[in-house]
Amino acid sequence: MSVQRGMHKPIALLLIVLQMTVILAVAAPAGAWDDVPLPPPSIFLLATPQGEDILVTWTAVPQDEMFGISFLNLTRAAADGSGAISIAWLPAGSTAFLDQDVEPGVSYRYRLLIVHEVDHPAYDLWSSSEMSIRTDAVAPGAPRDLHAEAGGSQVNLTWLPPLDDGGGSIYNYTVCVGDSADDLRPLMNVRSFDFNLMGGCTVRNLTNGHEYFFAVRAVNTVGPSDLSYAVSIIPLDSPTLTVSCHDLGDGDFDISLHWEPPEPGEVALIGYELHIENVGINSTVLDLGPQDTNYTFELRGAFGECLLFRVRAIYADNASSFSNSEELQFGMYEEWVDWDHYLLSGAVMAVLVLAGALTWGVHRRRRG
Repeated sequence: MSVQRGMHKPIALLLIVLQMTVILAVAAPAGAWDDVPLPPPSIFLLATPQGEDILVTWTAVPQDEMFGISFLNLTRAAADGSGAISIAWLPAGSTAFLDQDVEPGVSYRYRLLIVHEVDHPAYDLWSSSEMSIRTDAVAPGAPRDLHAEAGGSQVNLTWLPPLDDGGGSIYNYTVCVGDSADDLRPLMNVRSFDFNLMGGCTVRNLTNGHEYFFAVRAVNTVGPSDLSYAVSIIPLDSPTLTVSCHDLGDGDFDISLHWEPPEPGEVALIGYELHIENVGINSTVLDLGPQDTNYTFELRGAFGECLLFRVRAIYADNASSFSNSEELQFGMYEEWVDWDHYLLSGAVMAVLVLAGALTWGVHRRRRG
């Protein structure tokens, strides 16, 4: 009997291995989530000092029956996100809470969790944006290193956040524009979430050949910062880029780029720069002549790479204008990593090991 009991653990472990291998090898049935509602909407949260307290507000959580909202759970943590605790359980229709249990000079981070009845992994972490604040927060410092790149009838702006957020999370940037650095007006707002993704914004519908001045303010719940320093730029007509890719087999690709030259204008075109960025790895810049409108190269061993292409038209007087961006994403090459083959082999191996273990167990019991 002791031998039989000893066999239970290895057999059970082997059965688990076999079960998990089969699960990995069999795809989930199509349409498994067809009846699930659309992804949940974003909940935008703000935290504002109110004397010695902190007022937390948020956009209304949708009360649609399909979401099945039960209640809201407001949490508070340290500024680095550690030590999160629940400070209030609130009705589903609530949009504000006054936190009176705070200490002066201490930064707190708030987040709202939505408790619902939707059975889908996309909803498991449905919550609001997060915001940090302290009771003595002030307006932030100005954004840094504002930079402008011209394209056809548009300008791409990038900047860095201020060194000092004033003790409160920056939730918005205000882009200002004008005909001089001393005459700027608000043009558009950029949410901090979008800024963190893009590092800036694109201003469109501008007039080619006209000089524009731009500056940016940072905003927290106390108020706006001073303006950043202003930059000036003149949008000019830009090239139009197209990219094609031909699979040569075994992870090799033939890549062809073609761009339509910008329309002739008052400023002379003196050449192009071809920018090829292997996202997250390196960048290459090639200098080309004003008559060049094509470029072809062979990419060998593409393995999960993402290439981003842009063409920069170089004009006289140090002016320039970027084309549209084109992206090529290469996956893991199927002939290199044949997952179906490996999963099937794993399932067969698990069955063979299990059969051997069972045979050995029967043999031991007979001998015992």
